[in-house]
Amino acid sequence: MPTHFFPLTILTQEFEDDCFLSEALNFYEISRFHTNRESAVFNARLNAEQTIREAYANFLHWRLAPEEIEVREIAVEVAPPKKSEAWREPLRMKFHVVCAVREDGYCLGFVPAFKIEVLTKKAADFEEKIRREIVATLKRDGWTKSLQSLRRLERVTGLEIRREELAVTLPTARQRAIAEEAGEKDEKSVLAETSDDLRQIELKTAYETERQTAALAEYFRGRRKTSVLLVGASGVGKTALFHELVRRRDELGLKDHAFFATSGARLIAGQSGFGMWQERCRHLIDEAKKRDAILHLGNLIELVEVGKSEASSQGIGSFLRPKIARGELVAVVECTPEQLPVLERRDPQLVGAFQQFRLDEPDRKTSLRILERVAKEFAPPATAVDRQTETRAIKTIDAVHRRFSTYSAFPGRPVRFLRNLMSELEAGAPLAPDAVYKAFSNETGLPELLLNDGLALDLAKTEEFFAGRVIGQEEAVGLVAKMIATVKAKLTRPRRPIASLLFIGPTGVGKTELTKALAEFFFSDAGRLIRFDMSEFSNPLAVQRLIGGTGEKEGQLTAKVREQPFSVVLLDEFEKADQTFFDLLLQMLGEGRLTDAAGRVADFTNSIVVMTSNLGASEFQRGKSGFTRNARARGAAVRHFDAAVKNFLRPEIYNRIDRIVPFAPLGEETVRRIAALEIEKIRRRDGLRFRPVRLDAGADVLDSLAATGYDVRYGARPLKRTVERELLAPLAAELNRRATDERLTVAARLENERIALEFTAEQVSRKRSAAANLLAAQAQKIGHLRRRTQRFAASYRLTELNDELYRIARLEALDLRGKWLSDEDRERIKRKPKIQIFLDRAAEFAADVYRAEDEILLEIYGRAGETANHAAAIESREKLFDEFLFELLGFQYARPDELRLTLFGENAAAMFRLARFYLAHLKETGGEARRALFFTSEKQPEQKAEPRPLFDREVWRREEIVTPTTFAGAPPAVVGFVVEFEGPLARPRFGAESGIHRFVSGTRQDRVLTGSTDAEFDKFELPEELAKRDSVKFQPERRIYELSQNLVKELNLGKTYSLETAELADVVARALRENLRKTAENLIE
Repeated sequence: MPTHFFPLTILTQEFEDDCFLSEALNFYEISRFHTNRESAVFNARLNAEQTIREAYANFLHWRLAPEEIEVREIAVEVAPPKKSEAWREPLRMKFHVVCAVREDGYCLGFVPAFKIEVLTKKAADFEEKIRREIVATLKRDGWTKSLQSLRRLERVTGLEIRREELAVTLPTARQRAIAEEAGEKDEKSVLAETSDDLRQIELKTAYETERQTAALAEYFRGRRKTSVLLVGASGVGKTALFHELVRRRDELGLKDHAFFATSGARLIAGQSGFGMWQERCRHLIDEAKKRDAILHLGNLIELVEVGKSEASSQGIGSFLRPKIARGELVAVVECTPEQLPVLERRDPQLVGAFQQFRLDEPDRKTSLRILERVAKEFAPPATAVDRQTETRAIKTIDAVHRRFSTYSAFPGRPVRFLRNLMSELEAGAPLAPDAVYKAFSNETGLPELLLNDGLALDLAKTEEFFAGRVIGQEEAVGLVAKMIATVKAKLTRPRRPIASLLFIGPTGVGKTELTKALAEFFFSDAGRLIRFDMSEFSNPLAVQRLIGGTGEKEGQLTAKVREQPFSVVLLDEFEKADQTFFDLLLQMLGEGRLTDAAGRVADFTNSIVVMTSNLGASEFQRGKSGFTRNARARGAAVRHFDAAVKNFLRPEIYNRIDRIVPFAPLGEETVRRIAALEIEKIRRRDGLRFRPVRLDAGADVLDSLAATGYDVRYGARPLKRTVERELLAPLAAELNRRATDERLTVAARLENERIALEFTAEQVSRKRSAAANLLAAQAQKIGHLRRRTQRFAASYRLTELNDELYRIARLEALDLRGKWLSDEDRERIKRKPKIQIFLDRAAEFAADVYRAEDEILLEIYGRAGETANHAAAIESREKLFDEFLFELLGFQYARPDELRLTLFGENAAAMFRLARFYLAHLKETGGEARRALFFTSEKQPEQKAEPRPLFDREVWRREEIVTPTTFAGAPPAVVGFVVEFEGPLARPRFGAESGIHRFVSGTRQDRVLTGSTDAEFDKFELPEELAKRDSVKFQPERRIYELSQNLVKELNLGKTYSLETAELADVVARALRENLRKTAENLIE
């Protein structure tokens, strides 16, 4: 095929945040955005070359740009909108215009900011016509609505033009015709379908790898090439080394080879039929051989496992093994040193087919050089001082990652961290250690106080932090604070967890609360707590679940620590675990790591391991009653629990625990303080916060609550229930009988050894005072609504809608210029009116809420003429806000009002009962069920049984239109069905019901598995995991119906509903409503 030279003009816009947008002139469908100018230009050139190669030669002439091009800055005056108060004067703006004179004398202008072209016959009219078109575009596209919109157009700081010449190989008309006739044009190669051509991708440089790259290249030279297994720790640079080989292929003598990257998951994607993935792999091998290609196949563990099924134990790795061993396929795969023994046990012949190439972690000096060279990819420091600051910052990156990122080998994670940090720095700002500490703190959750040696630890404030959360445990708090001081001073033992603590003492004294406080202090999030109730691991098989290997794909403990290594691991009541657990514990505390059944390492060196124990509690509780009143008794209790732990633990485990933290039994004063804290929590609840109600509790009430609610056997846990029973329940009953705007003083007093509440309504002598009190309460409510509205406006989901609107506007611009758009793009354009109306309404609502709050505040401060009762208006706005929230939830789904719900179970009565509850709630929301597909063991005429059984039964399909009687009965032969729901937010409303619904009545338990599907009825496949009897019980639970106890346990919400005063159908409807609200509220959290 002949080679043609095509002139190309590339425009590159530079933005104020050091980002670049490159576009090829007359290739308006191509634009590439990057933080590096050369990368943006390279990618735009690459896309243009591909477009030229695929285009017909006789259509390329209109892609040619004029040879003589200049860039002008043309100023336009933008008039403000008529009703704008903030913008009153005309605004002068400048725009870059690419100008050229064509061969026919016409002047051509292109405005990159709007992608508009202007053609004039006279040069004198050129600039004026450009100005008119720019102003018209600003008005037409809505840029002139506000100054904020126009500000987005001012981000371009410069425009660069480059002229380049592309050498493109184009087929002749005859060659193209032959190819089309043979049908080769539409055929996709297997390599193109499943792999990435690494030669067409801009690969990053792997620094300081010259020796390793040259050694790796030796395996692929010569007549017989060898497949290679790269062995190295995660993050050491195995993939980066191969990419460097591809990048330097010309100088390494490998320029004639093709290089592709894929994985086991990509090879098997979409190949569900028998023998399909094997056929794809055969084609892959043949094509790779023809093209002399070297394939990077990813992780070898994945390659071994992918493709296996119940019917076949052969994975992709085993299938490819003979071809790799004979050299017919040249492949590069990876594994870690921990995975290598696992692979040698599972398939030693496959491992033997590869030459092992070990990649070691670089030493500290080499790592620093790598980081320095990565930093030079960005703008170099402007001054010598900046260079010194950057050197210190790079050393800081190295230091914090060596201390706190031990779960990943060098240099992978530090390099990624540095690149992300450099890209986020403001233009011209030097890389400084403080920026490193802040970024690392944001990434891991660790406080800067522990990272930065320049910040001093105030031990007194640290103790105060923990003492405010755990009351009455001064000794425990002091020990924890001293442990933190040890961590800050870097005196902890290396290659161990940050700290290993054993909390011992009676139940209900604050052990778990102190653990939560540790997570909050170290990681700024109490949710960074990985909790295990060790009583669930009381046998060897259960303990195995922690690291996987007995039917578990991943270990429960190792998977969570690998997912979030910066966390607090709580092993609650660890003494109840089986003895085999303590062998794992010894590895965690001694080596700071655990290896799961698949050879993956979970690193505990960035975790805090906390064990709690009630050892000795039964002996301590025997004969005990009342408070522990003196220090001597408390000290004896502490010594008792410490001795119990020593007698229980093996010495090698006891000696590896950093701190034994004893918790003393609670004293009388401590319990009184806890009781006072519980009452203060009641005062902060909405029922009192938004009403003019004051709650007073005297010392005698606190003494009574402390005495009644404390039990030496259970600690302070019963106190909360006592406060709710004795104080909260009678308070709620009385408040419900009174008007919400009535000003009350509630005094809790002790009468006849029982707590009595005295309600005093304050008489307001002046009407103005009553109005002021009402306004104050309403100001609190409207303020609460305003804060929720602000979270709504700043939410990620609303930002996504604004971004989608912007992308749709660009698609419309392409459509106006006659560019090709896919069907998917045109469907997105259809969403524009709905999104625009929603966003406009949301903005108007926010403005209305702010205005309403201002009006109420003006009335409170006496600056309004008259006062009014705003209660009804506030309530109306709250309802409208809920509507916006649910409407935003609907935007998260392609079809929010449609759902196909699946129910399977071996008891038809339970299944149909649950379906009736759903149908009743669906009808209540204005929806309806349309069709249903039943799976029945009754043979249907002219049908074959399903290819897979259900609960060991042969089943047939029966489809019917849903009528009021469809689900009235419960045919015993039905073992599952799919029903189509249509109604407001049906998908999020019922989609959250997935899981096991367990009906318990006496000793009988019936399980119904609920789920959803997008498959049409004729394409719906029965779940393979439900083929056997009783298989439904192994699915995760969703809701439990304790019918004999009149209770319903809602597991998603952590609630329990009573059936004493409500029907079961009403409880299910309530749970559905509350789950939907929680899902919607999560959008703005």
